[in-house]
Amino acid sequence: MQRTTHHREVPWVGGLVLIAVGLLMLGTYLVPDVGRLIVLALGLVFLTAFALTRTYGFLVAGGILTGLGAGVALTPYVAGGMTTGALITGSLAIGFAFAGVVGYLMHLPEAHPWPFVPAAILGTVAVFLALDATQALEYLGIAAAIAMIGGGGWLMIRRRDET
Repeated sequence: MQRTTHHREVPWVGGLVLIAVGLLMLGTYLVPDVGRLIVLALGLVFLTAFALTRTYGFLVAGGILTGLGAGVALTPYVAGGMTTGALITGSLAIGFAFAGVVGYLMHLPEAHPWPFVPAAILGTVAVFLALDATQALEYLGIAAAIAMIGGGGWLMIRRRDET
């Protein structure tokens, strides 16, 4: 399958993003309780910029912010406690996965599978939070620390062998 670039130059998109962010900031002073929707709105601004330009950075920022923003926007509708944490963490995982899937499906040359790593980690944490499995979260944290130490050591050895 041939990978093609779909990047389009749209010189005014930076100005559009700044205007949208400014309007959102101003909205927090004019509309009560709109603050919890700011992150979601910012994500949608970045996804719009991606739709106009096909720039991978806008996709990643838009996916992450929209996912996180959706979780934050929905928090008043859940019971609280671990459920709120599960909702926000799971929504963030979906945002990362969204960026990875869209980048892959659109054959963007900059796209890599890296967004699936934080999506998988955050998704796992969200499940443990939803189940109120605090002991499992502690073990997951220990396992993640050991994996990072091992991965860092592996990278150092690999780099040494390449030189």
